[in-house]
Amino acid sequence: MTPLIWTSGAELGDTQKELEANLAIWLRSALLDYPFQQRDTFIKNEQHKWRAASALQKAIRRGHVETALRMANGLHGLDWEYVWRRMAVIALEDIGVADIPLVAAIVWVCGKPAWRNANGGCLNYLYLLVERMCLSVKDRSVCDLVCWVDWAPDLQTARANCFGPDPEHEDWRRAMMIDPDALLAHRMLAGWSIAGTKKCRGENVPEGLDGSFQKFMQIWSKQGPVELPLAVQMICQLGANKTGDSMPVAYPFIYEMAKKSFDNGPDVGSKTMGIGWEPDELVQLPIMGNYPSEAFDQHCREGKKAIRYWNKACAPIAEFLTDECKLAPDDVAGRFTVTSILVFRVEGAQVDKRLVFEGSKDLFDLAELALNQSQGCPGELNDYAMDLVRLNMPSLHHARKVVLDMIPPGAKPELPKQWWLGKLSKQPSPSLILPDLVSPTEAAEEAALLQSTATPAEYQQSIKAKAAQYVSEHLDAVALPKKKLVVIKKGKGS
Repeated sequence: MTPLIWTSGAELGDTQKELEANLAIWLRSALLDYPFQQRDTFIKNEQHKWRAASALQKAIRRGHVETALRMANGLHGLDWEYVWRRMAVIALEDIGVADIPLVAAIVWVCGKPAWRNANGGCLNYLYLLVERMCLSVKDRSVCDLVCWVDWAPDLQTARANCFGPDPEHEDWRRAMMIDPDALLAHRMLAGWSIAGTKKCRGENVPEGLDGSFQKFMQIWSKQGPVELPLAVQMICQLGANKTGDSMPVAYPFIYEMAKKSFDNGPDVGSKTMGIGWEPDELVQLPIMGNYPSEAFDQHCREGKKAIRYWNKACAPIAEFLTDECKLAPDDVAGRFTVTSILVFRVEGAQVDKRLVFEGSKDLFDLAELALNQSQGCPGELNDYAMDLVRLNMPSLHHARKVVLDMIPPGAKPELPKQWWLGKLSKQPSPSLILPDLVSPTEAAEEAALLQSTATPAEYQQSIKAKAAQYVSEHLDAVALPKKKLVVIKKGKGS
């Protein structure tokens, strides 16, 4: 983990007037030093708005400045009000508590078009803040907390209890929300029920419930286990007003976790880790015209078509959906639901520099399991499914090119003709999918090994050993973060 110089936002001011004045000074000063150079990307087809928005957010997550600026310029020309609303969502979802002053500046200035135009230009500030988010450490813990409590099947009873109609629960919810020793999921659900779901929507909580976000913030400010700086309070309040999402409810809980981890610092004796960042293992696919491949996921029309095509064309994925998810081949909607969330977690949700603090990795895993399991992936095979999708991403890239008519008639796919998939163990264990150079004899040996191995760990170790031998004999290897391998056939290039 790389240590991070982290700030809580308290330095921005103790009064609303002081806070806004400091944010205005910082924005104007940063713009003076910013080398603005407008890109020439324009979106002629209004139907491409969603693919551009998806590309913008994926580029920010991965730190791809040039792509992000091009998409921002195109969206600004098409619908400048939309792109500024999107900026607030991206700041909460992807920067989180990693850079609180940056998030505060974005949620404050995104609702002030007159101020932007009078103090340097709307487009100039858009470029500045998009690039700052690209270069920032990322934190998706706020989104992860919402996903966990909203989607986890084992929290269904807790959701029903917290959002129940009994008025006597009010005191219980208030006490639960501020109790640092209570389960985080229960605290979040209690706070969410106080804020209500009219303004802070979810997927698996009752719709349109009355509540008061103002009351939620008052309880936190007066009785919360940690003091919320005024900048954090403003982020939550403006975020609730501008996004209609539940992430502003989760923000104080994540701030509490990060602040405690930072205050405790890295201490080997007490096993506290402090706060820092680590790189994700990014799935790297070629650019597709003007857009990165990862833009074409479940959040745009072409991405949805590509995933449906891939579900049928990629044999390992099709077999997994049929054999392990128990979905009929003609259940197009059900199969899309499973793979679309797996693809998002493998590719779309990844970031170049992820904030790490006490409990953040556990929260990441809990959110991933909750989302994947709730969408139809067997929970005990979650890790296997993630590895299966990750290893077959080149074929999804090919499916995207097919859907976008980027494959000449009669052209062969840019991936091995056939991928071998051994039978799944009853225990969750990551497997390795090798190209069709694997002989039937070797495949039988793999299947026998899978059946005879005592534990998934031993199986994985044996697979890694065989993969290393295979790579040394047939392939060039490129080292990536976390020491995993991407294999490239000799003489084929990348």
